Amino acid sequence: MTLALLLSLFAVGPLQADSWAPPKATDYLSENKRFMARAVPGQEAPTVEVYRTEGAKPVLVWRAALGGFPHKLFVSDDGRTVVKLDNYASLGYGDDVVAFYSESGESRRYSLEQVLALPPGTDMTRLFKHSVSSRWWTEDSVPRFVTFSGEPFFCLWLAWDNRWLAWRLSDGSPADMNAGLRRELDQALRLQALERVRRDAGGQDIEAYDMLAKLKDPADRKLFEEMLKDAAFLQLEGQDSKGLTELGVKSLRRWSADNALARWDGFDKTKEPGYGDSYFWASYELYRYLGSRVSGTFSFPKGARSGKGRLRIMLLPGDQRIDADLKGKKLNEKISFHLFGITPGVYRVKAVWDGKRPFCSSPEAGPITVTPGGVVDGVALDCRRP
Repeated sequence: MTLALLLSLFAVGPLQADSWAPPKATDYLSENKRFMARAVPGQEAPTVEVYRTEGAKPVLVWRAALGGFPHKLFVSDDGRTVVKLDNYASLGYGDDVVAFYSESGESRRYSLEQVLALPPGTDMTRLFKHSVSSRWWTEDSVPRFVTFSGEPFFCLWLAWDNRWLAWRLSDGSPADMNAGLRRELDQALRLQALERVRRDAGGQDIEAYDMLAKLKDPADRKLFEEMLKDAAFLQLEGQDSKGLTELGVKSLRRWSADNALARWDGFDKTKEPGYGDSYFWASYELYRYLGSRVSGTFSFPKGARSGKGRLRIMLLPGDQRIDADLKGKKLNEKISFHLFGITPGVYRVKAVWDGKRPFCSSPEAGPITVTPGGVVDGVALDCRRP
C-alpha cells in the first residue's frame, strides 16, 4: 500500500470521476463453500443462478431474474437466499440497493433512503464517499449471515456509522437490532478484526484498526498502547520542494495504533490543522499520543557528495534511526531528514556518515524534548567541520 493511498483512505471529498467495464458473470461462494451464486448479465435482464458445489461439478439448484446486475451478491449457507447489495456501476442508487431473492424470485427490495432511514435533509456526501456514478455507502462494511434465537438474519455493519443493519432471511423484512443480537455481532466482528491486526505486521490494515477503535473493548486499547512501542521501522526516501533529498523513518504500526487511539477518543485527525498539507510524506503525520516528528538537515563533509557511503541519523537514547545507503545517488551539500512517531521524552540527535572518504561523526544536537503530538523542526547536524 502506498503512502498516498494511506492518506486517501481517510478523505471524504468532492465527487470523484470513475469508469466501469462492462459487467461479466461473477461467482460468489457461501461462507461454508457448499453453495455458489452466479450473477449472469443478460440482454433483457440479468439473472442469479445458485449452484450446489459439493461433488465434482456444480449442480444448478435454482435461478431467478434480478432487477439489475449486482455489485455484490451474498448466498446463505443453506443456498436458499441470495442478498444483492447495489447495482453495478450505480452503487447506492435505485429502488433495489438491497434486495432479497429465493427460488420463487425477489421477495423484498429497498432504496438507500429506506435502508439508512436518515433524518430528512441529511447530506450524505458528508457521511461517505460519492463519485459521479455512485454513492459508496458500503465501503469497508462487513456482511454477515447469523442465526440468533433460532432465526436466521442477514446483517451489515456500516463502518462510517458504526451500526448494524439486519434483515430476516425468511422474507427479507427489516429486523430490530436488539441488545443480544448486537452483542453477538460485535463480538464476532471484534474477533475478526483482532485476528487481522495481529497478522498485520506492517500496520497497513487500517480498516481492522478502525473496527476495533469503534467497538472499544478495553483489552484492545491495551493492545494499541503496546503497539506505540513497535520497533519495526520503515525507511523512506523522497525529495522536498527545494529538490533536496529527504530521508525518513517511521513505524506503520505505531502510526496505525496512534490513529486508532485518536478515533477511540473521538478525535478526527483529518480536521486538525496541518492535515493534508502537501509536505512530502508528512502530509498526514499527525500524532496525538506519540511525538509527530523530529526534522532537520544534515550537512555532508567535503568530498562526500558523490554519494558513496551510508548515512545513519540516530535518536539517542532509543532504536529509532535512519539508515540509508546512498551509493550512486547524486547529493547536494545538505539532506533533509524526518523521524516520525516518537515516544515522548528527551533526546539527542546524532549523525554518522560512513563513507570510505571521509568518515564523519557529527556533534550531537540537543537535548530536544518530544511531546505528544509535538513537532521539533530545525535540528542541524553538521559534518563540514573536522
